[in-house]
Amino acid sequence: MEVKFKLSDKEKHVLKCIFAYVLSFCVWLTGIYSVCYFQKLGIITGQKQIMFALIIVSLQIYLTTIVIFKYYK
Repeated sequence: MEVKFKLSDKEKHVLKCIFAYVLSFCVWLTGIYSVCYFQKLGIITGQKQIMFALIIVSLQIYLTTIVIFKYYK
């Protein structure tokens, strides 16, 4: 069974924007969760390692969000 929708350009744009926000939020959650999980496992110990990991995750979130919004807008 196949469902087809006929959407206007404005509706497609709104759906793409919503998808971009959801996707970037999931990337943000995954990055923060991974840092917390590695810290709990003991892989990341000490303040310098935690700060470095958070900087790397922040950079990843920033770059991924830029790419997502450039592609979907």
